[in-house]
Amino acid sequence: MTQFNRRFFLKSFALTGLGLSSIRLFSGCSAKKKTAFKIGFLTPKTGVDAESGTSCERAARIGKDFLKFLGVDLEVVVSDTESNSEVARLKAEKLINDGAHCLIGAYNSAATATIAQVAEQHKIPFIINMAAADTLTEQGYQYLFRNFPTSKMLAGNSISGIKTLFAENNFAPKTGTLIVLNDAYGQTMLDAFQIAESQQRIPFKLEKIIQFDTKAKDLSTEVAKIKSVNSDVLMIVSRINATNLIIRELIRQNHNPKAIISPGGQGFYEGQFLKNFKEKADNLYTVNAWFDPISSLTKRAMSVFHKYYPEKLFEMNVAFSLEAIYLATMAYQQAQSNKAENLRTALQNISLSEGIIYGGNIEFDHKGQRTNIPSVSLMNKNGIPRIVSPKGLHETQAIFPFPGF
Repeated sequence: MTQFNRRFFLKSFALTGLGLSSIRLFSGCSAKKKTAFKIGFLTPKTGVDAESGTSCERAARIGKDFLKFLGVDLEVVVSDTESNSEVARLKAEKLINDGAHCLIGAYNSAATATIAQVAEQHKIPFIINMAAADTLTEQGYQYLFRNFPTSKMLAGNSISGIKTLFAENNFAPKTGTLIVLNDAYGQTMLDAFQIAESQQRIPFKLEKIIQFDTKAKDLSTEVAKIKSVNSDVLMIVSRINATNLIIRELIRQNHNPKAIISPGGQGFYEGQFLKNFKEKADNLYTVNAWFDPISSLTKRAMSVFHKYYPEKLFEMNVAFSLEAIYLATMAYQQAQSNKAENLRTALQNISLSEGIIYGGNIEFDHKGQRTNIPSVSLMNKNGIPRIVSPKGLHETQAIFPFPGF
């Protein structure tokens, strides 16, 4: 080989090698393919609301599998609000900065309120899966959509639900006691019950109201008052931790009213409560929004859920969270776009005849509120909440009076 040819060969080889290396380098650094539709799901995995928030998280974890029949390239990113409204604000900002096209959350009303502010500022659609504070849909927000009843709706539905439950089962108690937490939600429920009693819409005399602090660690004194009054019906409006305290004290103090009902409250239907109290949780009633056991979408949701969580209970937290993901994805599919304005318009105009939650068509009013989510009455039976009213939907027969713990 001549000197010229050898130099030419070596130079060509070096350039060719550099070219191949460069191609591989830039190929390796190419951006990851973006998901067509990305949902940021905010829920309290830690802190005081962790038990219920973790149930919501399970729904987010199975959302993609549940909705694969829609053929959407979907990603659901879960972020922990830590049961803290300021943390919720920061996490919402991060999800938006990381490319979320829509936010869902956040169980706690205070955390939800801060997320709503962030979503409005960034003009990103925000679907509330669970949070009842009436003020959330009274701020004039343009990007907020709540697929959950307000506190006033829950209160009104609870009163009418109790009345229907008793009438359908020929149960005619004379007196009732209400124990209620002293936060904004508890006050809304208390106001509704007092107004209903003044209008004679409660089918018994409300003879005692007991309020307690949300941070209470011991409710033995309050339960002693309940026992001393000895009303036929005990109604409990509280959050999960306080519900546990009240039931433990009722058992310890051996008090058995003729009916124990949670109207719009937390606790009786939740998996951990049922696990903690086992057979002593049976025959306790919840009057609240619930999933529709007849819906084909519910049946699909339950099937997918139990594939991933065979030992867990499919309940309200899971159902509302899954339906929120379904709503967001349907809006994306109808808009054929992940642009915020297009998604917002799709949510404003959405009308779905079938969902997971029991109620009418899924659609939102001008405030972004869904208004047609009625309550059903549930009774725990063999460790599972079962619908006992209304009659057309009931899964088992109600039992009155309460047979005791």
